Formats: sequence, C-alpha cells, structure tokens
Amino acid sequence: MSKTVKNKVESFLKNMQKKPEQEKIRLVWFLTIFFMVGIFCVWFVSVKNNFYALGNSKINLSGLPEFSQEHSIDLQKNLKNGQDMLNGGAVNTANGDAQKNNADVEKMGDKYIQDKNIFGDDGFSVLKLANTKEDNGVMILQYEHYYKNILVLGSSLSLSVNSDSGQVSELQNTLAKGVNIPVDPSIPMKDASKTAEKEIKDSSYVFDGGKLAIAKYEGKFYLVWDMIFKSEEKGDSREILVGAKHGGVIQNETQIANQTSNMTK
Repeated sequence: MSKTVKNKVESFLKNMQKKPEQEKIRLVWFLTIFFMVGIFCVWFVSVKNNFYALGNSKINLSGLPEFSQEHSIDLQKNLKNGQDMLNGGAVNTANGDAQKNNADVEKMGDKYIQDKNIFGDDGFSVLKLANTKEDNGVMILQYEHYYKNILVLGSSLSLSVNSDSGQVSELQNTLAKGVNIPVDPSIPMKDASKTAEKEIKDSSYVFDGGKLAIAKYEGKFYLVWDMIFKSEEKGDSREILVGAKHGGVIQNETQIANQTSNMTK
C-alpha cells in the first residue's frame, strides 16, 4: 500500500472516530450491504456462466453406476399362472408321461426295423415315421418308404407295439423293394400340370400343388410328378401321376388305389 493511500485511510478513520455513534452505525450498515451486494453479483455471474457452459456441452454419464431395469409385477397374472399350475399339474404330468411312453415305443419300432434289415444292402431306402396312434392299449406305428429322400407311393409298414410286454409285430407290410432309378426329373412340374389337367377333362378342378414321388407300374418303378387338383364346386380332389422323365400319364386316382396293393409283387 502506498504512503498516500495509507495517509488517506488513517485520516478517514480519525474522522470516523469524531463522528456521532449513530452515524458510525449507519456507515457500517452501508458498507455491509455494499459488500453483500458485491458478493451476490459475483455469485450470479458465476452461476450464469456455469449454466451457459452446461447447456452447450454433453454430459458424460460414463462414470455413473448402471442399474438393472425393474420389471413391473402383474399380480393378477401371477395369481392366474399359479392357479393354472395347481389345476393343470396332474394333466401336465400325464402329458409328460404319455410323451415319454411314445418316445420309448418309437425306439422299440426303430430297433425292430434295424434288426430286420428290411432293405438289405439298399443304402438309399429308409423308413420314416408318418403317424402314431393308440388302439386298445396298443401303439400303432405307421412308416413310409423314402428312396433318396423321395416318397415311394404305396410302400409302407405298420407295426403294433406293446410297451408293457415289449412285443413288436407287423400289421401291414406293402414295402416295395428293389428301387433303383435316377431321381432327377427331365419334365418340369409346370409341363406336368398341363398334362394332368388335360387328363382330368374337367375345368372345375384347379391345380393345388405337386411333388416328386416314385410309383410302381406294371412291375417297374417310375419317377413321377404327383399332381393334386381340387374342385370347390364338387368338394373333392383328384390325383394324377405324370412321368417326370417322359411326361406321359402313368396313373390316375382310380388306378392308384388298385396299384398300391400290388407294390410288393
């Protein structure tokens, strides 16, 4: 502090000592208010600048802890689920036992087929389970014959399985053996559908789909298009077999029923 300033301060303090007590108090209050107003102004400017900076910057939340999302509890739904479990416990157990029993029966059927070695050295023919049903406490397993993953029409095997005794017996065997043909079609399905449509000779029947299959006709196996036509007007469907190699009609639906009974001959 310079000497001049120091002298002025000392002079001001001496003059203050000479003033009345009431004027001294008034001056103290004035200085106090002035000082507080100054502090408030500094604080206000600082807060304003901080808010301005905050509004123009992104908050980094990476340091905050993460909390798992709480799921709302549906009390009514939980009560209903509990009631369903109590009411349906016996039913679910029964269904589980039935499924286990069916699985065991299917294993018995598969073992029978494996032990019989039905197709011998034919490495392309397999039997696939098509249907399972119960008849008077005995399970009936129905298998379909596939050659190179193509269904052989009319070639099937039905087994009767007694899960209690473990006895397996054949109910019906129309398996066709000796299949040995190429399975690449030369005729497109579109052309085969036109041929089948001409064979039907009824405009009320509309093409409903087709698939490759193998059929036996007059002792020989043929790769065919199995074509299905349906008629909403008559409420029925018709099946026509068209050769997938030469494109001619091999069988119609009336002949198929008779032919499949002779598949093993």
